[in-house]
Amino acid sequence: MIQIIEACERHFNDGYRTIFYNESTGETLSAPLKKPRLNENAVPSIFPGWPTILSSSTSSNSRESPLKKRQRLEQVQI
Repeated sequence: MIQIIEACERHFNDGYRTIFYNESTGETLSAPLKKPRLNENAVPSIFPGWPTILSSSTSSNSRESPLKKRQRLEQVQI
């Protein structure tokens, strides 16, 4: 059985749309499709009219790496 799931593209940042990288030329290609496709990691994050906490432009799962955090804290101490 094939499962088809449709979602409104207005709820996704541009970074989640499918693009193609051509290794031989080093070009990244992106062309408008009749039916835009989202990559497998796409998560809806834009909700117009909702509180901004639910419609943030950054992922809530993004964290600073331990190495970057350590370097940042060392710079503050200097």
